[in-house]
Amino acid sequence: MNKINASIQENEQRIQALDYLLTLFDRNVLDTVSNQRISQMFTAIFGSGLSYLPSTGVLNDIISSGKLNIILNKSLRQNLASFESSLNL
Repeated sequence: MNKINASIQENEQRIQALDYLLTLFDRNVLDTVSNQRISQMFTAIFGSGLSYLPSTGVLNDIISSGKLNIILNKSLRQNLASFESSLNL
């Protein structure tokens, strides 16, 4: 859960940085911002490699063993079975 929250926070910071950079397209604003500040915004957007990479080993073991059927909730079972393929979107 901590990885997910960190990823969400990272993406929120990227969105804020992008919103700020979009304001710079107004020439009057661009002239008031230093090149260093613009560079910092680009670093905030593109400079981090933080990403959420879930471990699917246990889930794959459950699926390959055929024991996924012990989960009675059909919707949950289907979501678990398709979880890994949904990561590749």
